[in-house]
Amino acid sequence: MVAEPGFDIEQLRRTEFPIVPEWAYLDHAAVSPMPNRTASVLRQRIDTLQNPSLEDGTRERLGQLAKERVGRLMKVPARQVALQTNLGEAMAVVANGLFLSPGDQVVIPEMEFSSLVYPWMNLRSRGVELVWAKKAGPSTPLSSIEAAITDRTKVVAVSHVEFLNGFRHEMYALETSVRLATSCWWWMRPSRWESCRSMRPAGMPMLSQRMATSG
Repeated sequence: MVAEPGFDIEQLRRTEFPIVPEWAYLDHAAVSPMPNRTASVLRQRIDTLQNPSLEDGTRERLGQLAKERVGRLMKVPARQVALQTNLGEAMAVVANGLFLSPGDQVVIPEMEFSSLVYPWMNLRSRGVELVWAKKAGPSTPLSSIEAAITDRTKVVAVSHVEFLNGFRHEMYALETSVRLATSCWWWMRPSRWESCRSMRPAGMPMLSQRMATSG
């Protein structure tokens, strides 16, 4: 991890993560120790839920602040950021909101994370077809995704970092290739917050039309 000049990472670890003296945490993009500042906000929210007279608009202010910060991170306006309960809910909201017709296809790499897969599997009841991009060993090469795309492809749903083994897709190259190969309009690419900054080269536009993330 590279810190900005003048930023003390070790101090941040000591003050925000009380588990540090006892454990070494290796990030695996699934669960992580909660920082003190997050725990403090949750405790305040619990106190407010127990005593509604404490409600003062803090939740709404923090929600708007979060959307503004996420927007800056992703280089999109805050109005394009929606806060959901979890990744599965976010994916389901988008999947159920698309106007997909019987025979339309969704391309997904094999053995993807359940939160990515199930919302699209649910659309089978409406005649939507799932097409699995084959793996080559532990990875899903770009050629496998390209081979799965047809003229009926409407969605390519892919994780930036696959949960099964940590394989990282080169998202900008993948998006560019799909845009050239098909007229599909919708992209989903769930990602952890820590990967958001690395998904495309500096200065390049964000090509995907929808993105869900958790963290």
